Amino acid sequence: MICLREQPIPMRIPLPSEGNRLVWLLTVLSVFVAGPAAVEEPPKIQAPSKHVRTISDLLAHHLDWQHPGLAKARKHYLDGEVDQAWRQVLAYYRQRSQPRDTQVLHWQQIRDPGFVAYWRRDALEDFPKRYIRQGRINWRNNNQPPPLELESFEIRHRLINLAGWTAAANLAGDSELRQRVVKTFLDWYEDCPAPELPVTGWWDGHKTGFAWQEIEVAIRGRMLLSVFFASLDWPEASQDFHAKLLLAVHQAMDFLTSQYVRFGFKQGNHQNLHGMSLAAAGYLLPELKSASTWKQLGLYILRQHGQRDFHADGVHFENSPHYHSWLFFAYLDTYELAKQCQDESASSWIRTHLDKMADFLLHTNDGGGRLLPINDGWHISSLALRQRAAKSLNKPELLAIEAPNNVPVLPSTARCFREAGIAVLRSHWGADAVVIALDASRRNSWPWHCGKPHFLIHAGNQILAVDPQISNYDDPLYHRYFKRAEGHNTILVDGMGDSEPSGAWTYKRVAQPVITGFKTSRFADLVRARTSGFEHLSPPVSWERTLVFIKPNLVWVHDVLRSTGQHSYEWLLHLPPHEPILETTKSLLRTRLPGKYQLVCFPADKSAIHGPTLRQGKYHDQAYPPQVGYWFPLQYGDVPAAISNAPYAVWVKEGSGLVRFDMVLVITTEKTSLPEIMPIPHELAGEVNLFRVNQDPKRSVVLCFDDRPKNQRGSVKLGNLTFEGGVTLVEGAERLSLQ
Repeated sequence: MICLREQPIPMRIPLPSEGNRLVWLLTVLSVFVAGPAAVEEPPKIQAPSKHVRTISDLLAHHLDWQHPGLAKARKHYLDGEVDQAWRQVLAYYRQRSQPRDTQVLHWQQIRDPGFVAYWRRDALEDFPKRYIRQGRINWRNNNQPPPLELESFEIRHRLINLAGWTAAANLAGDSELRQRVVKTFLDWYEDCPAPELPVTGWWDGHKTGFAWQEIEVAIRGRMLLSVFFASLDWPEASQDFHAKLLLAVHQAMDFLTSQYVRFGFKQGNHQNLHGMSLAAAGYLLPELKSASTWKQLGLYILRQHGQRDFHADGVHFENSPHYHSWLFFAYLDTYELAKQCQDESASSWIRTHLDKMADFLLHTNDGGGRLLPINDGWHISSLALRQRAAKSLNKPELLAIEAPNNVPVLPSTARCFREAGIAVLRSHWGADAVVIALDASRRNSWPWHCGKPHFLIHAGNQILAVDPQISNYDDPLYHRYFKRAEGHNTILVDGMGDSEPSGAWTYKRVAQPVITGFKTSRFADLVRARTSGFEHLSPPVSWERTLVFIKPNLVWVHDVLRSTGQHSYEWLLHLPPHEPILETTKSLLRTRLPGKYQLVCFPADKSAIHGPTLRQGKYHDQAYPPQVGYWFPLQYGDVPAAISNAPYAVWVKEGSGLVRFDMVLVITTEKTSLPEIMPIPHELAGEVNLFRVNQDPKRSVVLCFDDRPKNQRGSVKLGNLTFEGGVTLVEGAERLSLQ
């Protein structure tokens, strides 16, 4: 029997080493910026020095025998009947009515007919095909996956698939699927590298690979906790299965505790998941001696990150809808457990934080309810997560995409998250909406991509103006293409992007984009951004981009570039994999995609513009369907999607002084005709352009772009119309303007 020895180690922000002084300084400064709540005292904890290895060890040293629910098991244990004691512990958990695992409760409410079919196929066909070699899974193949598994190897130790299999098995009463869960977990437990304490590195994967990388441990710990409670009454599960499940959960929590004691606060998304898992184990396993420590530490971690990692507009500082949804799940899961356990002090502040996070979660979905892939991210469905939150938080507006008629008060269709540098505009709430995003986010973390300000256009569940998403972090294409400016809908100057990555997590050059204006109205939306990305050139170039959305289907991108010297400017538009139609005499591009919607792009002013020409880019997307009732950050696992070749179109201008692009993008269907765009002659032609847009015989919008320096602008008159400001739109009696 191995006895767990515990040593008290005070928790603190570690003093800086030579390599992390800047991070340390920012952490310390963030305490003062965040205010008094951020300097709350951390809980005093005991740092585990060895993992619990056996059920005898668990019973001897880690169960709280004073817990009233364990009275029968305690009697067997004192009589030396270890097996009987463990049977009685399991009997107690089967009969326990509170607390309940809220994630398992959500699984029980799933009504999606495709859910069981998906996970049954994954368990019995897809997972074995991906992982089994020569009759079994090589769980120790951590860091050298075969080339085609660059995206799927991490899940071998997260075991997220087992959660999906478990939920599906219970919904269908599927014995074969239950057996597959039991067999796969026990196979992993026997062959997975053993955990080691004390933790020696933040990633701590140099000895055991991804099996004991801290984020894998956090995700796995939370999933296995739910598998434990969801499988207690399975006839296919042995006592050994549940014993090892509980041991694996305990090992995960010891590992995460040791991580925090050793390294303290670490900004980013990983440690939020540590907090979620620790808090869940603390709430759900009060019969264990360490439960109180886990809960206190988990809540403390989440509170610190909630205060330090988020912009004032509620957006996580990594500016990724995908990662933001991870963290929304982490806080929502903890909130539901705290509320169930009547922990009002925790549920109150978590609820406040979730309310701030919810807007970004909702607005950064396209009409298909899939997250917009801004910065690092995957185009996954957030439907199940939003359904869960709408119910738990009583926020029906979170379902404005799928059920707008059931929402008492619909949110605004346009939202600017100015601190994050991301604006999202939509034609209306509903599944067939046109959704446009302008991404001018700054680099706060690793997941940031170059090429800002960059835009995306989706219509319904179709991607039209593409962000190519990302390949796996271990794939060199990640930073050589997917993170580079060339992979985004941006502008290159003399063939160069605004910023330049030098590796997966490093940059040779970083720009400072910022949103400078935002206005919304019934008939149109305006958002403007600028960047410092080309100020290093000789002579320097300034660039300002204004995105005009004339509802319901016209996007006008107005780019203004200035320099005292001659430069070549390339305007990029990335498309899904297909062969578009080019009409070079009109400088026009027209997609011919298999879906309902098409995209047409052309310059409003064709003078001095060359193109479009097509270049070969990359595209990476896995079209996961929404599953109702079950959500986790890697909802379906990291199932690899093929990296496809995809075209991007380029329009070119050359010149010095003021150079402008006025590019019109129209989302069309079979019944949609192209608008008529007419330049309007006037006295101030040069730095002021006027256009009339006739979308149909009954609708006309006049646009004025006044690109004179702000201190030199004056009124621009056209008949009885007067325009003032940098960009002005007029439709009938309605007016929208940005200064």
